[in-house]
Amino acid sequence: MRTDKENLDRILAVLSKKSGVDLLNYKHTTLQRRISRRLHILNLQSLADYYDLLVYNEAEQHQLYKEMLIHVSSFFRDEKSFDFLCSDVIPSLLKDKQADETVRVWVCGCSTGEEAYSIAICLHEHHELIGNLSNIKIFASDVSENAIAKARQGTYSEQTVAKMAQPRLEKYFTKVKDGYRIKSFIRDMCVFAVQNVLADPPFAKIDLLSCRNVLIYMQPVLQRKVLATFSYAIKPGGFLFLGKSETSGLSGRFESINKSANIFVNRTPITTLHHQSEDTRKKNTLSNHFGLSKNMDKKDFQTAADDMLLQKYVPVGVVINDSFDIVDFRGNTGFFIEPSPGIASFNVLKMVRKGLYYDLNEALNKVKAERSPVKRENIALEHEGRLLRITLDVLPLAGTKEKFYLILFQTIQSMATAAVSEDGINDARDLRILQLEQELVQSRDQLRALSEEQEATNEEFQSANEELKSLNEELQTSQEEVISINEELLIRNKELSHLNDQLTRANEYTESINNTITDALVVLDHNLRVRSANTSFYEKFEVLPGEVEGKVLYELGNGQWDIMDLRRQLEEILPRKRSFNEFIVTHDFPSLGKRVMKLNAQQIRSRDKGDSLILLVINDVTELTVANDRIKEKQEQIYINEERQRLAIDATHYGVWDYEIKTNILYLSKETRDILGQEKLSLQGWESLLERVVEDDIDRIKSAIRVAVKGGHAGLFAEEYRIRIPETQTVRWVSNHGKAMFDEHNQIKRLTGVVADITERKTGEVRLQEAIVRLNLALHAGQIGSWELRLDDRKLGTSKQCKANYGLPDDAELTYDSLLELVLPDDKSTLREAIDAAVATKGPFHAEYRVKWPDDSIHWMEASGLAQLGDDGEVINLIGVTTDISERKEASEKLEYSEHHFRTLANSSPVMVGMCDLTGNFYFFNKLWQKFIGASDTGMRGAKWSNFMHPDDLESFMVMQDAAAKKNSRFQKDIRLRTMGKYRWVSCIAEPRFGLDNKFLGYTMACTDIHDQKTLNEELERKIEERTGALKDLNDDLQDRNQELKQFAYVTSHDLQEPLRKIKVFAGMLLARESKENMYLMEYLQKIEYSASRMIGLIHDLLNYSSIQDRVTSFTPVQLSKIIQNVIADFDLLIQEKEAVISLGTVPVIDAVPSQMNQLFYNLVGNALKFSRDGARPEISITSGNLTQEDIEQHELDPAQNYVRITIADNGIGFDPGFGDRIFEIFQRLHDRETYTGNGIGLALCKRIVTNHGGLIKPFSEEGKGSRFEVILPEKHI
Repeated sequence: MRTDKENLDRILAVLSKKSGVDLLNYKHTTLQRRISRRLHILNLQSLADYYDLLVYNEAEQHQLYKEMLIHVSSFFRDEKSFDFLCSDVIPSLLKDKQADETVRVWVCGCSTGEEAYSIAICLHEHHELIGNLSNIKIFASDVSENAIAKARQGTYSEQTVAKMAQPRLEKYFTKVKDGYRIKSFIRDMCVFAVQNVLADPPFAKIDLLSCRNVLIYMQPVLQRKVLATFSYAIKPGGFLFLGKSETSGLSGRFESINKSANIFVNRTPITTLHHQSEDTRKKNTLSNHFGLSKNMDKKDFQTAADDMLLQKYVPVGVVINDSFDIVDFRGNTGFFIEPSPGIASFNVLKMVRKGLYYDLNEALNKVKAERSPVKRENIALEHEGRLLRITLDVLPLAGTKEKFYLILFQTIQSMATAAVSEDGINDARDLRILQLEQELVQSRDQLRALSEEQEATNEEFQSANEELKSLNEELQTSQEEVISINEELLIRNKELSHLNDQLTRANEYTESINNTITDALVVLDHNLRVRSANTSFYEKFEVLPGEVEGKVLYELGNGQWDIMDLRRQLEEILPRKRSFNEFIVTHDFPSLGKRVMKLNAQQIRSRDKGDSLILLVINDVTELTVANDRIKEKQEQIYINEERQRLAIDATHYGVWDYEIKTNILYLSKETRDILGQEKLSLQGWESLLERVVEDDIDRIKSAIRVAVKGGHAGLFAEEYRIRIPETQTVRWVSNHGKAMFDEHNQIKRLTGVVADITERKTGEVRLQEAIVRLNLALHAGQIGSWELRLDDRKLGTSKQCKANYGLPDDAELTYDSLLELVLPDDKSTLREAIDAAVATKGPFHAEYRVKWPDDSIHWMEASGLAQLGDDGEVINLIGVTTDISERKEASEKLEYSEHHFRTLANSSPVMVGMCDLTGNFYFFNKLWQKFIGASDTGMRGAKWSNFMHPDDLESFMVMQDAAAKKNSRFQKDIRLRTMGKYRWVSCIAEPRFGLDNKFLGYTMACTDIHDQKTLNEELERKIEERTGALKDLNDDLQDRNQELKQFAYVTSHDLQEPLRKIKVFAGMLLARESKENMYLMEYLQKIEYSASRMIGLIHDLLNYSSIQDRVTSFTPVQLSKIIQNVIADFDLLIQEKEAVISLGTVPVIDAVPSQMNQLFYNLVGNALKFSRDGARPEISITSGNLTQEDIEQHELDPAQNYVRITIADNGIGFDPGFGDRIFEIFQRLHDRETYTGNGIGLALCKRIVTNHGGLIKPFSEEGKGSRFEVILPEKHI
């Protein structure tokens, strides 16, 4: 099982191999957050699961790498930092630049380009210091290809540029449909490239390097590597611009000039950059993580140093890099190293103490040249007046990514105190001389080595000098060639600049034309990918440039442009050098609807014969096509209307007539002649048209025609009149519609018109009037009010009955708005919606709503009506009737409530309830029945008993049901019904149902599942039968034994009492004869007599107790007051002796056994007298009362009986309530016999008596506060 760290490393190794970017030394917390997000999205549980998915899924590798790259950027990010950059750094950068010098800027990790363009804008704002913008080169690089592609486009959303100052926005950006696009003169200053700064060679001779918020995602080892690359890339004195949370890292190389802006100057550049090739880097990285290397983890210099120090017993030392800068201190190095005065530096040769400088310098140079350890011993170092012997070790660190060296310092001995040699030299001065001699030998060796190196270096310099001379001559020759080439290039540049200007103007002109043309233009490459499109295309087809450019035409809009005919035409253009014009395509776009397009396409040929392109022109002729179709439809409709008019005239039997003024001739059509009863085709004068008109109508018709002839009513006239038909001696109604026709001088030239026989219509109108009268009578009888609503002025015409239905007088003015005021607020929307629906659908209108009458009473109204249409086919009026349906609503609500109440009761009933009609078809089942059968209510409607009853029970049940139905009576039967594939016994009770007219409607069935009960009853009956026989035998045996016991008890008690009486008599006789002086004998005799009396009483009580063991079955009315009075009389002497007070209330007459009642109250009153308190007069109260129904239920008694409660209370000694149940046990005593007499049977006898009478006895007491006994007995025994 691999750990999470191992799985994380495996995932990063896969991703590094895929992307070519080493992510292993990026901060793992950031990487883990990105991976955790993918785990959550993919619903995976562990890193191991995600690695298994990732290793074979290239799409997921691409997605994870995409999310690893954090593209967070904005224009002029950290405004104060940019202000310092623009106001101080850039002017300082530009002021010493010559006119022909190039300003080189590198934006590393540029993301989507905002940082690069921000710096370009700052540089442009200081262009007066530059003179020529062409001398500015901004290199912007990022590891993400997608980010670089977006940066190259230079188009940003409105939200991205929202915080930019408005003047800058207007000056450097152009508003486009997608947002804002950077202007070309800023865009041309920037060069965007995909670059991995950790692997790819850096840009060189950089004046300003901006790398903001990139280092924060790297571990220290990568940060140092990147900063070393930056130090190499930036010119001496060049600037480094970092993010807020980042530091320069390399001490002594970068100097901060503004801490808040985090801008540094490159003071000491790195001159040599050891850059590992990408292939080697990837090979090492991947081999480390896939087990191809011996060392699984690459050591950094700190780990390597730790391992080396452990091997050398951990002396003090430092770790330095290839430039001899200290990168790590090991132990207390204060004896050997101290800060040097002046500018702070970590160079070890500047910090080492003077006595060690030459030895350390020589050792470092040797180690650097030979890459092998060097050791120097017995180096003298003076410290605090003492000379120390120092051993110096310089070792190269192996296995690190960069060159590092470990310097170890070790003190061997103090020369002031140690013995020097075996010869006995003890003088410190001799030791010092010996040391100096050793140093002199070492110095000579060092000088010899230096001399040899110098000679070798001189030789190299001489050879190099000769090479330089030859190179200088070659350079002079090359310079002359370069000058001539430069002159040619200047001429060419001017020509190209002129051509570029012309090309720019031409492009702008072309772009303006393309954006102005209403036709959509699309340029496609040979793969039919969209190179560009004009504004008309984006607007007409509702797409964005980012969604189109670079995409295959057929893939646009999720395949909306995948049109087979278009595909076939386009694919033949380039291969066959064809074109097409006026190609009509009709296509239904999912997002735009149906479009008709006229397409033209041809090949675009470039002069350089490069890639061939296709220009596709799309003319959307949808609206034109629709308009043409409409014109055709209109023309066809006109023709159809003319035909319809002709057919309508023929079908309606209208006659046409025409009178020409000039000829004074009246022409008549055949239908006209038939209607007027004329035989001639033409008549003289228009008056001949009126020959047969009834006299009463002639003047009216002539008047109407004269008005029309004079131009009144626009020359129109329409009259209905009667004519006489002499041939048939009948009168006929005629409708005559005509029009006077005028010439250009407004002179009448002809009359023309149509006539129709409207005799039937007139007859119908008479009949209609009669029907209206009958309708009004019906409306009045049914209290139905009529109304008419005009939609144009919202006026409401109502009948008197309609006003009465609203509780208004006959003369009340009722409008649509005043009507709404009467409607309750909750129902106004219902009425409005119904009216709006009728108007919208031109159909019927119906609404039910409540109104408040002037007397504040609420009435339900039902309004129904129809929409009346005008000539234009639109609704002009609504007409209808209104009825007060309050009584019907009330009845309906009661019925609904009753139905709901029934269903609620049925569904909450513990039995199955169903309803069937006269034929036995069920139409209702409650939920319990549905659950029993296992089907829904709707699925069981129409079911019969045969659907779920056992076949053996069906016939007998149907016979019983038919017989009961004939008598309209109830019946009950146990049957078996099917449930879940098996049958169970149920008990069904059928109650007949009757309608309001007392008509028999069917049965309501109530069924109870008795299967378990029936099965149990059958088993119980069997067992009871067996048990009854056994009990009968046992009972007979017990009766025999009981009889024997009774006889034995009687005989035994009789035999026991006889000797006890003798003992008592003899003891009495002895007491009478004995002298009182013999006190002991007297005391014993008294005890004998007392014991005999107690034994006699005990036998008497036992006989009484045994005599009432059998339950009493015969009761007689008993006057309890007499029983209690007799008991009080029996205790008369004791009452007088104790001066007791007994109060007796009203006590009822009940059914009981008198002797047992006497025993009951004798014991209770006797106990109250016996257990009195010393010094206190006994007080006893006897009261009674009836039990309430609540008391009966509380005591779980028979609710059909009436009970009385008799209470005996005293003020005696009482008892502990905890003994409330024990006092009724036989022989149970709470006190000793010496204090209180008794044998413990009295209360047990009381309970047995009360139990035999079907009652209860309850004790209540507290010690020292008396006792209360409540005896509950039934009044009657049923």
